[in-house]
Amino acid sequence: IQSLSTSYPIYQYGGLKAVIKILSGTTITEQVYVDGLDLSWIIIEYEDYNPSSLNYDSVAESIANGTIAFDETENYNSVAVDASSWKSADITHDTRGDVCLFRAENGGRLPIINCVFKLATPNTSYSVCGCLCNRGSEAIIKTLCGFIGFQDGVISNNESSITIREGITMNCSRWGCHARHNGEVSARSVIATGCATDTTKANEYGAAVADRVADMDIREAYLGGNYAIRCHNASSICARAAHVIGGSVENSYLVQATYSGRINASGMTFTGITEGSKMFEVTYAGWIDAFGIKNITFNVDTLNVISGNNGIIWG
Repeated sequence: IQSLSTSYPIYQYGGLKAVIKILSGTTITEQVYVDGLDLSWIIIEYEDYNPSSLNYDSVAESIANGTIAFDETENYNSVAVDASSWKSADITHDTRGDVCLFRAENGGRLPIINCVFKLATPNTSYSVCGCLCNRGSEAIIKTLCGFIGFQDGVISNNESSITIREGITMNCSRWGCHARHNGEVSARSVIATGCATDTTKANEYGAAVADRVADMDIREAYLGGNYAIRCHNASSICARAAHVIGGSVENSYLVQATYSGRINASGMTFTGITEGSKMFEVTYAGWIDAFGIKNITFNVDTLNVISGNNGIIWG
């Protein structure tokens, strides 16, 4: 990448791409940091993984059922990441203290990610993020590609944009997909199961979170973990027909809209929910459209509006 970043593609009929292929058995110890450069003409792939040979629908259903873990099976190999030696040179509000595998700043455009990265060795001092775009930057993660086992999967911050349609942010202990400060995450059909297992900040983390005038598309996504969807501070999330898998923890909610956050939750399905889990919360002018929700097989408090805080749930 460092070598290619010194070159710029010129016009060629049909376009010009460079492919970087990670060799079998490689453990990644480096970080990719793009500041103001356009490297989106570079594609990163893994020798042992060919996502184009897989069918998204069957894979998503198998992941939802817990039969595929993207570990060392024949067709689902991931690239191991060792983040133990990474140090952060920029502990700011923008990064939330993360060290990142991929990070773009100041209008930078990351290489296209066409494989799955799995955090094998964490960092003992910092949280580790798969992909963070900040200050007008962009990233594209392709179908059935993304990040597994990181603290944070993808974060779009300060008018940045991340596209991860039909991608993967599984087992991320804080955020699976996170948009904030006018950031956008296009994550239709993303697979973000097993997320938000870190309960230290129960009101912040989730499989899909939008905060501070951010936008997120998670239609038909697979979301799971302790907390599924959170939308705060005049943000907007379209979660129509999304699938929520797994229950919440005590005193928290699976779907939450606060401070004028708006969620379209129409047609959502809920499976494997722990009986007694709280499902919807709206406070401080939050809004949830919960029309046509499915697979509710027991009595739960589906329409919970905290008294006096002016929240609306349409069902």
